[in-house]
Amino acid sequence: MKSFLPAVLLSFVFVACASKSKTEAPVVATAPVQTAAPAKPMTKAEAKKAKAQAAKEAKAVKAASKSESSVTTAASATSDSATSVTCKAGSDERVLAIVTKDTGCELHYTKAGKASTIASQVVGNAKCETVMTSVKEKLIASGFSCQ
Repeated sequence: MKSFLPAVLLSFVFVACASKSKTEAPVVATAPVQTAAPAKPMTKAEAKKAKAQAAKEAKAVKAASKSESSVTTAASATSDSATSVTCKAGSDERVLAIVTKDTGCELHYTKAGKASTIASQVVGNAKCETVMTSVKEKLIASGFSCQ
C-alpha cells in the first residue's frame, strides 16, 4: 500500500501537468510597441514649401515620362523601317522579316524560297529584333551583303 499511494499521487501530478499544457495558449514573443511622437503642426510657410516641392517633383516626373515616350517613338520608328532585311551572296538570297502578330512579333527567315519562323514574342518585338540582328551579323560574316 505504501508503494501504491506514491504511484497514484505521481500519476495525478503527471495528468495535471499534461492537461494544463494542452489548454494554455502558446507564448509568442512580440517586439515592444513604439508610439510615434505627436506630429507638430505645419506653419503656413512650411506648408507652402512642401506644396512647392511636391509640384516640382510632379513636374520632373512628367518631364521624364515625356522624354521616355519620345525615345520609345524614335525606337519604334527605327524598328518599323527595319522590318525586312535582304542578304545576298551571288545568286543566293536570304530574307529576314519581322511580322507583327497581335501585340507581339514573328521573325520569318526565307532561304532557297522556303520561309520558316525562327523567333517569336507574345508582347513587343525586342526578341525578334535581337535575333534578326544576330542572324544578319552571321550572314555578313559568311560573305553575304545585307540591305
